[in-house]
Amino acid sequence: MELYIADTLKALRASRGNTQEDLANHLCVSIQAVSKWERGEGLPDITMLPGIAAYYDVTVDTLLGCDRLKKEEELRTFEIECHKLLNQGKSEEKLSLCREMQKKYPHEEVVLYHLMSSLANISRKRYADEILVAAEKLITSQNPNYRHGAILNLCFTHKILGNTDQAKKYAEMFPANRDYLQFVLE
Repeated sequence: MELYIADTLKALRASRGNTQEDLANHLCVSIQAVSKWERGEGLPDITMLPGIAAYYDVTVDTLLGCDRLKKEEELRTFEIECHKLLNQGKSEEKLSLCREMQKKYPHEEVVLYHLMSSLANISRKRYADEILVAAEKLITSQNPNYRHGAILNLCFTHKILGNTDQAKKYAEMFPANRDYLQFVLE
């Protein structure tokens, strides 16, 4: 199991606005020790974990990254279930699952992507506003599948809404866009 203590400590310190020296003083350790932990060059002694957790008002599980691992596993399971439901033609069930996950993880790209796809699959016209919002959030994704899916959804949704200029703009953004551009211009 991978531990995420270095990343977690840096993030907690940044979010609280304190220094490495503040944490070092609280724990009665050197600043160099805290710096080493944050660089991932060492780990705090196990007996220090409760003190660090208390200082930042988080659980030891959060410090160790267990929450992060649980979230990653939950999102992987969600994606597998989405593909299963899609392959079974259960669009409404997939949409319901996406909406449930959206409440829990509203900013996760995998959730936005499957929500956008589900909405488009059920009724691009009825859910146009939601599709456009999700697609605009995904258009800058580092994941090329999400980014391309967002561009396509922006293109096709604007086309259905009669926004030809917008549809054309997005069609031109898509790699190998000739087919999409022709669809938009028809």
